[in-house]
Amino acid sequence: MDSKPTTTPPAATSSPSNRWTWLKSRRNRLVIGLVLLTIIIGVVGLLIYQYNKNSKRPSSTLLATSDYTNPAGLYKLSLPSGWQVQTNIAAPAGVREQVALAPTTEIEKYKQVHKNDFLEFVIIQTIDSKLDPQAWFNGLGLATPVSSANISLDSRPTYAAKTIGPAGMDDHYVISNNGVIVYMVFHQRVTVNETDTDNTKYLQGFDRIATSIKFIK
Repeated sequence: MDSKPTTTPPAATSSPSNRWTWLKSRRNRLVIGLVLLTIIIGVVGLLIYQYNKNSKRPSSTLLATSDYTNPAGLYKLSLPSGWQVQTNIAAPAGVREQVALAPTTEIEKYKQVHKNDFLEFVIIQTIDSKLDPQAWFNGLGLATPVSSANISLDSRPTYAAKTIGPAGMDDHYVISNNGVIVYMVFHQRVTVNETDTDNTKYLQGFDRIATSIKFIK
C-alpha cells in the first residue's frame, strides 16, 4: 500500500493585530509609559547634576583670597591665591609708603633673569594730597588716557584710567581718602629694549585687588 507523504504545516505567522494585541491592555500601556517616564527623568536629572557640578567649580580667578593690611594700617586688600606682597621696593621722593604686588610665578621668573626680586608688577603708593583723584592723576604728566572714569571704591572718590605710552600699557586707580591718595598702577604690557611683555592675563586679578580695598582710617 502506498503511503501518503507527510507534510509539515507552515508555521503560523502572527498578524500585526495579533502582534500588538498586548498593547490593547490599559495596564500594559501604563507600565510602558512609566518605564519611559523613568528613563526621561533619569536622563534629565543626570544633565542637571552635571550642569550644577560644573557651574560650582571655581575658576582660576575665583580661588581663595588672603587679606593684606598695609604697614601704616590705612587700608586692607584681598589678594587672589598665588599673589604675594613685596615690601622691598624703594619709595620715590614724596611717597609716604610703597609696596608691590605680583603673582609668585612671575616673581620667580623675574629672579631667574635679573637675579633679584625687585619686580614692579603692581605698585601701590600712599601720598599726602588733598587734590581730587583726577586732578592728582593729571599732575603725573602721563599720556592722555585712552579710557577713564570717575567711580567710587569703598565710598571714596576714585579715578580709573588706562594709558598707553612708549613703555607699554598701564592701568591706574587713584583713590582719595581724608587727605591721602592711594595710587595703584598695574603694568599690563611692558616694553623694554624693544621686548614686549604681556601681562593681560592678570588684569582681572588686579581689578579684583583694587576693587576689594577697605579703608581702616
